[in-house]
Amino acid sequence: MDTRGQGSAWGGGGGTADPVGSGPALPGFLTRGIDAPENHCYRQMFADAVRAIEAARAHPLTDAARTVALGHSQGGGITLAVGALVPGLVAVAPDVPFLCDFPRAITLTDRHPYREVGLFLKTHRGRAAQVLRTLSYFDGVRFAARGRAPALFSTALEDETCPPSTVFAAFTSWAHPDKTIEVHEFDDHEGGGPFHDAVRMRRLRAYARDHLFLDGRPVGMFGVPGPGPTRAGRSRDHGGPMSATHDARQTRPAPEAAGVHGFCAPRFAAVREAFEENFRARRELGAAVAVTLGGETVVDLWGGWADTARTRPWERDTLVNVWSTTKGPVALCAHLLADRGLLDLDAPVARYWPEFAAAGKEKVLVRHLLSHRAGLCGLRRPHSVQDLYDWELTTARLAATEPWWEPGTRSGYHAVTYGFLVGEVVRRITGLKPGAFLEREVTGPLGIDFSVGLPVGEYGRAAELTYAPDTSDDERSPAFRQWNRLTLAAMANPAIGPVQANTPAWRAAEVPAGNGHGTARAVAALYGVFAGRGSFGGRRILSPEAAERVREGQGSCVDLVLGAGLGGASEAGLGLWLSGPQGAYGPNPRAFGHDGFGGSCGLADPEAGVSLGYVMNRMGPRVMDDPRKMALIDALYGAL
Repeated sequence: MDTRGQGSAWGGGGGTADPVGSGPALPGFLTRGIDAPENHCYRQMFADAVRAIEAARAHPLTDAARTVALGHSQGGGITLAVGALVPGLVAVAPDVPFLCDFPRAITLTDRHPYREVGLFLKTHRGRAAQVLRTLSYFDGVRFAARGRAPALFSTALEDETCPPSTVFAAFTSWAHPDKTIEVHEFDDHEGGGPFHDAVRMRRLRAYARDHLFLDGRPVGMFGVPGPGPTRAGRSRDHGGPMSATHDARQTRPAPEAAGVHGFCAPRFAAVREAFEENFRARRELGAAVAVTLGGETVVDLWGGWADTARTRPWERDTLVNVWSTTKGPVALCAHLLADRGLLDLDAPVARYWPEFAAAGKEKVLVRHLLSHRAGLCGLRRPHSVQDLYDWELTTARLAATEPWWEPGTRSGYHAVTYGFLVGEVVRRITGLKPGAFLEREVTGPLGIDFSVGLPVGEYGRAAELTYAPDTSDDERSPAFRQWNRLTLAAMANPAIGPVQANTPAWRAAEVPAGNGHGTARAVAALYGVFAGRGSFGGRRILSPEAAERVREGQGSCVDLVLGAGLGGASEAGLGLWLSGPQGAYGPNPRAFGHDGFGGSCGLADPEAGVSLGYVMNRMGPRVMDDPRKMALIDALYGAL
């Protein structure tokens, strides 16, 4: 079975002769391509492919127990889905597959195979986000994670249409950890046309002979070594594969280091020096830092690379997912409502969210949500990443969950649930989720470049998140080595990281504890509202009393989730963490702020009148107090 990507490439008809030369195709063998005018959604294409395989396996000349599905380009993505949707396939072979990096596709809508995507978006301008979510959902790699048949990936070395970088990114996002991709030495997407198909068929037959039918059992999914010898260099003989883990970018010289740019007042030259030292000594990839003093920007620096391939320099307006640094703006939403008399922080949550009273939570107060003392650090039942993207499902499950400990007695970091808990109270009062409320009341009026989630039109500005390479056990925060059941509930149900955060699905969702996107200037401005005792940029957002309430300590204790990994006892205020004796946010113990997973942070110090925002894309191993952040804070206070 061969699913052709562009239906017009080989005639697109069910009776078209197979270009490999095996004779006329059986009816239904070729799916409709992306050029077909009726094909404005992958759903129909998947249905076509499934029906085609079912028809082929029912044919008297077909051995249904030995069916292999192959696909090229568009058909490669479909083939991956078919491997999960159709049971009993021996293998699937996606060749130079189009794996639906749709945010990237928006920038290439004048070219195949992206042109139809552009036409679709123009036709449905008001539904762009929904369209991209739908298309991304029907990306074949998502289905491949559920498949049983092994998948033999291949990609062409200099394929601009479906480049190796896109294939690798999609593949590593969704596939089994035992991953293998064969990188062909063909230069382009077509890869020699029919000759490429002949080579692919020859390799598949060799692989089937040598691997698939040993002991009468097919091999497991995604552990598939590329057939033929491995070579480090390129060849024009269209023969063997590149190294199975080879990224084509490695064959090109490394680009020169991207420098540091922006503005830094002379008084704060030490901040610039620390920022530059982060690149030299602390493995920074791309980052930005901003500082405000008395509501005026005194530092606005950026540098490095926005992607792991080091092809996109970090720009002044580069956006990045800041993880839990988002919690500060979400807390600001709650304090805005309290300041206006619409929310009582000492009232039961159930006053605003009646369903929340279930499972013994009728006495949980709003302040318990803000201070990580609600006992709901995580759900008790499995909750997938896809579930997390469903606001109604997640909040309903939280409302039905029994607390893990007596609410109000201890803090236990609500890593992911915080945003849904506080956010649902905001929604019950205003009718808006916190992202929309924040935009209406704060970021819109002040012109702050920050959003919860990320609009589709801004994807091109988003930095790619990644973990720091080769992190040793000694470098890892003790918190990650002391996980208990509460830590697992809070941090691993579901487990999320840069793989998820780089996807359109994550950006399209609202996860207000962790998917705020912004610049360092934006973070400094939002935390500057607290540093300015409720005012920023000449505009009053909160009353001084409400701004002070944010850092009202709720009691020092060893956090039940993060435990001794924080270096002992810590204290949360009503939405943010106090600097305390450890100096997490500088020498003023009354300063406060919030760290984001991997290193980002926002800081507010009303006594000094200073705020700081630091964002980056290479995530370090610490839960809090990343060395890069601490170097910047030390330099800042040294200059005050």
